[in-house]
Amino acid sequence: ALVFDVFEGGKSLTRDEAGREARELTGVAPDDEVFTAADARTIAVRMLRNLVDIEINRRQTPEKAGNYLELLLAIQPDAAYERFQRAILRYQADDFERTREDLDWLLENRPPGLDYSRLEQFRESLPESSGGKK
Repeated sequence: ALVFDVFEGGKSLTRDEAGREARELTGVAPDDEVFTAADARTIAVRMLRNLVDIEINRRQTPEKAGNYLELLLAIQPDAAYERFQRAILRYQADDFERTREDLDWLLENRPPGLDYSRLEQFRESLPESSGGKK
């Protein structure tokens, strides 16, 4: 089986070569599960997360991350971190109604790792109107 090194321009490696490179980098032999092929959905979610990261953190253009977040959440609706990111982007665009929808989802589903008292405060601070935005 071939392994593709995404950090080296898609260079193909045998499993043994990939294992050697991983050991050289980490000092530990990789587990067999590392070599399990990812399904299409997992690959798409990883790619979209990378694109969101590029727009928000590297290019400093968070408004361009919105479409990637929409697609990611269509594929994986329970992605809490991305739902929170989308709420922030919607808030920054004065789209308070849809910000409220995302915050409500987070508060109802309570995924781990969030400060719910802060989320509730954030939701309560939202204006009632979106200034005409839907």
